[in-house]
Amino acid sequence: MNYTITIKSSGHSFTCKADETILDAALRQGVALTTGCRRGICGVCIGTLHSGCVNYLNDEEPMAFFTLDEKDVEEGQEIEKIVICEAMPSSDLILDVMEVDAPEGLEHKNLPANIIAQNPLSEDIVALQIDLPEDEYLQFLPGQNIALVEEAGTRHLFSLADAPRDGKTLTLHINTQRSSLDLTTVHQTCLRLEGPQGEFFLHSYNKKCIFICEKEGFAAIKSMMEHMISRYASTQQEMPALYIYWLGESDADIYQHQLVEKWSDKYSNIRFLPIISSQNSSDNDGNTAKLLALLSQQLEIEADYDLYISATANTVDILEFELLSLQINPPSIYYQHF
Repeated sequence: MNYTITIKSSGHSFTCKADETILDAALRQGVALTTGCRRGICGVCIGTLHSGCVNYLNDEEPMAFFTLDEKDVEEGQEIEKIVICEAMPSSDLILDVMEVDAPEGLEHKNLPANIIAQNPLSEDIVALQIDLPEDEYLQFLPGQNIALVEEAGTRHLFSLADAPRDGKTLTLHINTQRSSLDLTTVHQTCLRLEGPQGEFFLHSYNKKCIFICEKEGFAAIKSMMEHMISRYASTQQEMPALYIYWLGESDADIYQHQLVEKWSDKYSNIRFLPIISSQNSSDNDGNTAKLLALLSQQLEIEADYDLYISATANTVDILEFELLSLQINPPSIYYQHF
């Protein structure tokens, strides 16, 4: 049976199964609630239950309760404190708990990184999967980065390619032509993960967006898109219009086009527009010109799109200059370059 969980302060709501913790349900559906140990001990995810009833795993109250008074009083009613990483609903709930909507609300971690898989996505791009130590999780905002740090101190910065769900297994898209991280020896290397970090993240869940990427810059956009999809998939709300422009010098550069096409086929509000260099073009200038023409036309009709750009430094510089000179002024523009 499914129950509706409503966060009183924000009005956000999501569904939760009777045998599922509130935290697991929230993360599965793209609702970023503050988390800590996820074992009912630290007390970071304690919330206030205004309406409804909950059960606990194994019918045991979490250890975090030893720091709390069991009840507060609000408007003459008893208000119960609950630990959302352990609590499971037995009715619809109205509660208050801290939500994360900015990097300042996240814990920066330094953890051992265990490489568990390498999967080639194209001739140049490899998906690197990382598993974190037992009882460790990384909470991040969609689009953020982490650093892999070698024993000698060399740092490699990568965008996370996952939506922020369990935070236990993480995926990176590595460009073997651009990155100095040696993937042939990475399994034998003592790596540490530092993060999350970066100001490039999805700033709003209910605004129309245009996403622009090239090569491995798609990783950050993928994180944002999967987060948006999971957020709206379980609700009756209509997803805002989302446009994905992916620049490439060849078809191989659009290395996960089938995934994006699957999104656009399933959701009518998602549009996918790959832009490939013509055969007689030796660089990306032709791509940016095509992109600017499309953006100018689109934003002239509707200007209320947020713009996210994840691309090479050269492409970001060109787009930033040209958008300004063409007087294309979306409400907000967010950049990340590599």
